[in-house]
Formats: sequence, structure tokens, C-alpha cells
Amino acid sequence: MSIYKKTFLLILFIIITYLGISLRIGSEGLERFDQVISTFIQQFRSDDLTVIMIVLTTIGSYKVEFPILFLVAIVFWFLRRKLIFPVLLVINLFGVRFLNHFLKAVIERPRPTSERLVEVTGYSFPSGHAMISIGFYGFISFLLYQELKNKTNKALFIPWLLGIMILCIGLSRIYLGVHYPSDVIAGFLSGGLWLTLCIILSYRIKISEKSV
Repeated sequence: MSIYKKTFLLILFIIITYLGISLRIGSEGLERFDQVISTFIQQFRSDDLTVIMIVLTTIGSYKVEFPILFLVAIVFWFLRRKLIFPVLLVINLFGVRFLNHFLKAVIERPRPTSERLVEVTGYSFPSGHAMISIGFYGFISFLLYQELKNKTNKALFIPWLLGIMILCIGLSRIYLGVHYPSDVIAGFLSGGLWLTLCIILSYRIKISEKSV
């Protein structure tokens, strides 16, 4: 199977799964699923773990993402001396944030009302932290891996480490009681779709540069 077919099937799977979850919001089955998973995760709450989870959730917020965008954009400018990579990073972050606000406005799912450890506002579905983290940090991981894979055999650690961090950011939202598990799953799906589209765009740009 060609890479194009695999990519198409991946995009199709993400869209169908996301729509399947969104159409089940309010159903008894999804509510039971959310309750079981949330109860399991929140039973491990402790003062020390809560501090860690708040740090993780902060990493997935604009307070950290925008400074990282600035720093990584500068790094790629010095590495490549091409404006296209900083521009791609800006498009990636602002695009995924806009898309998340749009999807939340479409679904308008209220957040959990009990067991919150922090106060937040806005709608719940899909999780912005999960969606933006996989879309933004995932794209940074991709770009860094592409840049370093021929320079060091340790480049593969980058996507693994950032992947674990992204999963933990999503987990922190359930732990802190500000999202349902289905919100986080939908966030990873929609963010994964955005990440896939950004990777496709970056490959198209790379191919265009080679043909010039």
C-alpha cells in the first residue's frame, strides 16, 4: 500500500472516529465510559501529583506554547536560513488554536461540574490542551526529527519524549477534572488530523524546493 493510500485511510479513520464520538455526546454509553475512566484516574490524586499535573497542563497552555513557538522559530531560522519554517510553525499553532475554538463552538459541550482542582472557562469538547499539544508539539517533534535524523542516531528520542509529554498533558486534564476522557480523545484525534495536514504541507514544500 502506498504512502498516499495510508495517509488517506488515516485521515478517514480520524474523521469517522471523531464524528462517532461527537454524535454520542449525551448518550448513556459515553457518559458511563467517561465516568469510569475519570474515576480511575482521579483515585490517584495526591498533593505532590497534583503539582506535577498542574505543571503539565501549563505546558499545554498558551503561556508556554507561544514562547516555545518564538524560540523554535529562531532555532530553525538559524539552522536553515529560510523563513518558510518559522512561517509553518506560526501557521501550525494559530491554525490549530482557531480550529479548536471553532469545533468547541459547534459542539458546545459543558465542562465537568464536579471534582475540579482548577477553574477554567469555555466549552469542553474537544480538549484544547490535547488538540493543540499534539498538533503543535507533534509538529515541532516532526521538524526536529527531520532536521537531526541524519546527524545523530539519538534523533528518534525526540518524538518519543514529546509523545509521552503530549499524552501526559491530556491525562492531566482528566486528572484535574476539567475535561471528560472523550474530550481528550477527540482532542488527540482532531489535533492528529491537523498535524497530518501540516506534515503533508511541509513535504509538499520540501518537494517544491528540490524541483526548483
